[in-house]
Amino acid sequence: MSNPVKVLDPNSMEAYRTRVQCFAGELKAAKNQVARVNIALILADAATTLVSTAGTR
Repeated sequence: MSNPVKVLDPNSMEAYRTRVQCFAGELKAAKNQVARVNIALILADAATTLVSTAGTR
């Protein structure tokens, strides 16, 4: 028996929270400094969107 795949609305708070958690894990694991900077920028954008989305609900 297979587990059904949960599809998230890409603009939902849960989707942004999941993105932030994934990028935080990638940032922790990354060794290359250029990659870390790029991941940090993406993480900051996702976290800012998460905070601004949370404030409007």
